[in-house]
Amino acid sequence: MKEDIINIIKKDVNKISRIENKNYLVKMIKEDREGPKVSERIGCMLLYNQVIEELLKAIIKTNHAYIKVKLYPAYVDLYVDEDKLTFGSLIDYFQKNVIKFKGRRELIDKLLNLKKYRNEIIHQLFLIDDLKELTINLYEYQTLADEIYSSLIEYYDKLARKLYDLCDSIDKGILDELLY
Repeated sequence: MKEDIINIIKKDVNKISRIENKNYLVKMIKEDREGPKVSERIGCMLLYNQVIEELLKAIIKTNHAYIKVKLYPAYVDLYVDEDKLTFGSLIDYFQKNVIKFKGRRELIDKLLNLKKYRNEIIHQLFLIDDLKELTINLYEYQTLADEIYSSLIEYYDKLARKLYDLCDSIDKGILDELLY
């Protein structure tokens, strides 16, 4: 019985996160971001930003699953349409509503800096006279994005483990109802 419950949660968490897809995209980004063309580097920045957004969404969804299981038999409606949230809104939601782990404040600060870098690069793109300055900004963005991606993966793993640990006390049928 416990194995069935663990498999249901793992399936749900894996479906939510699709970590393998994100890891593949990050690998592609890291290979292409040193390319000679500024357009390739900008493309990598935009792709990296999307991967980080999707990972934040996975953390939020997993957080909701954890809270629902933790509060059972009480019920709370935690529905949020993450796909309609902007990057800044996702960061804000993460800051206000996701379970706290060590290093969370630093992660939020890095996310806010990443958002600032992205906005500066994108909004100033057509005003930049010096492509070397743009290249430096893109490098700084990608260095910070690397750190954030690793931190988010670690955060996600901790949260998923907490969810797995709740398996002992939840019946399989109830778990299906809570998570789907």
